[in-house]
Amino acid sequence: MARNAHLIWDFLNSNFGTALVTAAAGAAAGAIAGALLAQMIAGRAETRSAQISEIRSTNAAALLAVGIVNSFIGQKRQFVLPMVHDLEETGERFTAWLAKVQSTPQPEPFEFRTVFRTFGPVQMPIEHLREILFNRIASDSFTLTVYQLLDQAIANSQDALARRNAMVEEFRTSGP
Repeated sequence: MARNAHLIWDFLNSNFGTALVTAAAGAAAGAIAGALLAQMIAGRAETRSAQISEIRSTNAAALLAVGIVNSFIGQKRQFVLPMVHDLEETGERFTAWLAKVQSTPQPEPFEFRTVFRTFGPVQMPIEHLREILFNRIASDSFTLTVYQLLDQAIANSQDALARRNAMVEEFRTSGP
């Protein structure tokens, strides 16, 4: 047994053995370095893919939020502002009528228009926005707070529309 160990030792110390061990060690080092480099490249590609996905999700969330806000602005411009202007004009006419009533013994009645228009609920993509903010991107507390405010504004708007529609229906069905 000792003789076999001595033969192995002599073989490893020979030029051929040294070259063989050096080649094996170099190949092992090259394989390890190659595997580590491939893992690092794959990790970078995965990180880049995750970053691109998060950027796309952030852009989608921003577009949804802007779309929701634009819907509210459009509603205000299309429906609310004309009603406010009409109310202001009616108030001015009423003030003029009051001044005229005080100086006239037989005043004519004050006439005003009523707008019995109902509005349907506005469909907003708030659930899709919620899914993006909570599941697809790393949102900070400010973003989540803004989402909560937007969600509450939508709920309040829907509630106000429902109340207004109920009042309009009540005015329509009741007598003058």
